[in-house]
Amino acid sequence: MGRPGQRDVQDGHRRWRRQRLVMGFDVNLIKLTYSHNFGSDPQVSEVDPFAFDPGLIIDTQGIAPRYRTRTTEYAVFAEDRLKLGTHISIVGGVRYERDTIRRWSIDYPGGTGTETFVLDKRLHNVTWRIGSVYQPIPTVSLYAQYATGVDPLGTLTTYSTGQVQFSNAVGDQVEVGAKAVFLDGRGTATLAAYRIVKKRLLAQLTPTSPVEQVGQRSAKGIEAAVSLDLPYGVGIDANGSILDATFDDFVSGGTRFDGNTPPDVPETPANLSLRWNATHALQARAGLRYVGRRYSDNANSFRVPSYTMVDATLSYAMTPQFAVDIHAYNLFDRNYAISTYNNQQWVLGRARSVDVSLRASF
Repeated sequence: MGRPGQRDVQDGHRRWRRQRLVMGFDVNLIKLTYSHNFGSDPQVSEVDPFAFDPGLIIDTQGIAPRYRTRTTEYAVFAEDRLKLGTHISIVGGVRYERDTIRRWSIDYPGGTGTETFVLDKRLHNVTWRIGSVYQPIPTVSLYAQYATGVDPLGTLTTYSTGQVQFSNAVGDQVEVGAKAVFLDGRGTATLAAYRIVKKRLLAQLTPTSPVEQVGQRSAKGIEAAVSLDLPYGVGIDANGSILDATFDDFVSGGTRFDGNTPPDVPETPANLSLRWNATHALQARAGLRYVGRRYSDNANSFRVPSYTMVDATLSYAMTPQFAVDIHAYNLFDRNYAISTYNNQQWVLGRARSVDVSLRASF
């Protein structure tokens, strides 16, 4: 047995400094065989609907598989939280990842597919983060963190020979914020400010110079969110952000775009959702979504207007295992662009429509 009071000293020491460590690993294998339904020499044929004979498709360079890839990913990671006293915690993490992409092209001499090995790309990345959380009272947390990250220039599974000389883009983020719980847990609120920088973007200094990995873009902004549970099963969720996304150092085809807003980045998004749990069986939801204006090109010459959407959902559980959902989209039937191509052409979003679905559990 120890001396009197020894246990109290040890227990107090453990309360003053507590540590939690998590370690793990990821292993992924992705196999892709790529085909498409178009070619530079498309074939056109007609089929008589009254004497149906689809015939045969002779694939010269169209819909047969063009290439296949095999992507393997190995990663190990660790995260740690060290609690100092009753108010301060220090958190950190590190991750090492290794990606290998192998690609074979598929040709059809004489009508048979022949594979040719064309690519073996290996990527190694180490990312980490460090931060601290301060709780002046149990319902309020103030935090700050710094994190690094990597991002492929495209998709790993579709890595091409034109990308083999490039590495992943890298970035870092600084974020400070506050989170609070109020009304005995019926309400939560979050406020955060951040700055994100992404480097090693592809750039071309002149129309005839080689493509280099030297570009940079950044975004800084403020975002807020609040959730509130009211009496009689009513609830409100709202969030929004204001950001400034910018090309810091970016040249394409000899044209410099420093200071411009990257395409397809709305700088003022917001959401508002109302929910009502009328009974255990009947639930209603209504949501308003606002997406601010954005540009479709690097030069910011073509602007895509902002839009506001209203959707609604009604759910009814006929039995504990069987329910019906009615989803109404774009209630006011607004025209809006969800994406663009060729700068001046828009892909319109879903028109007013209603979906009915059944859910069953067993």
